Amino acid sequence: MYKPQNTQLSADSYTILNTIRNQIGGEFRANTPLVEDADSAQAYGLYVTGSGDARNSFMQSLVNRIAQVMCLVRAYTNSLKQFKKGMLGPGEVVENVWVGLVLPEGWVQNPANPGDVYKTNNPDNQATFHPVNSKLVYEITTNDAELSLAFTSESGVYDLVSRIVQRLTDSAEWDEYILMKYVLAKAYLENANARKSVPTLSAANADAIITEMKAVSNDMRFMNVDYNIAGVATHSPIDEQVFFLTAKSNAVLDVNALASAYNLSYKQFIGQQEMINSFALTDAEQARLNVIMRETAAAGLIPGYTPFTDEQVEALQGIVGATIDRDFFMIFDKLYQMSSVFDQKHLNTNTFLHTWKVLSYNPFANSVYFEEA
Repeated sequence: MYKPQNTQLSADSYTILNTIRNQIGGEFRANTPLVEDADSAQAYGLYVTGSGDARNSFMQSLVNRIAQVMCLVRAYTNSLKQFKKGMLGPGEVVENVWVGLVLPEGWVQNPANPGDVYKTNNPDNQATFHPVNSKLVYEITTNDAELSLAFTSESGVYDLVSRIVQRLTDSAEWDEYILMKYVLAKAYLENANARKSVPTLSAANADAIITEMKAVSNDMRFMNVDYNIAGVATHSPIDEQVFFLTAKSNAVLDVNALASAYNLSYKQFIGQQEMINSFALTDAEQARLNVIMRETAAAGLIPGYTPFTDEQVEALQGIVGATIDRDFFMIFDKLYQMSSVFDQKHLNTNTFLHTWKVLSYNPFANSVYFEEA
């Protein structure tokens, strides 16, 4: 399972500046002092901001250092990130393969008539490929005034990094969350069989809703063809089930009662429970999704894009929760890279964050949605 790590730089700004000085070397090192105090930091900064080549070398080295620690400052994190499957290597392709069950045959007792022991019983194989279908780039511009902050105090590099990273990663993290919600929504709309009606969400109906959810969870533990889009026989053990609740249903339904219903401790249940704001997209999320998907379609990564209809939005708004198999999400990173370029005409530095992903779901994995009747 994908486990993000937000690594903190252990060194102070002076040490970081000296590390960059040593990494660049050559003329840059010869013309910058070893930073030991505020005066030497300012002298270092005067050289960097006074030369386009020095500025470019400094920013490239700093951005590379940011990328190595996977972002020092991350004010917002995609809460669904835990369901990502990791980083794909060069040339790797994601494929889900399903081999169907085998039907039994009657045993032949008479050895004189054993039947055809060499006959061919071809397996029922099904496969789905998941290509890279999202290539996005985020760009932010910093100017000399912001760059100079790196040399004015011991926390200066951190201040500069926060200005660069927060603007880029907050945007990328939110978009990733929106896209993962879109994957959940598409799976709901494409599998009418995996929808279960529950009473209207209210405190008075809480026990009845919990009972319905528990009944489906029990049923998913047994071999069944009803809960996955491919219609194949599969099952989801209780420890492989993830329980999604909306912000509203999480507030109405007693979490302790849910844990008890699933015969899980509170700690176990919280580890398998995930809250999202809603299964429908907010207006702000929909606006960003429209931009993302239209750009993606224009790049030829998806065949086309049509926003949800009013009827689909209304249906998504009626979902109070879902139970999915941990293997449902097929979300992989293919590229996560920062780089920068110095604009000599305007004395600006443009920093880019490239994110390439596989965003899909496993049609052979169970997913059940609970919608208000």
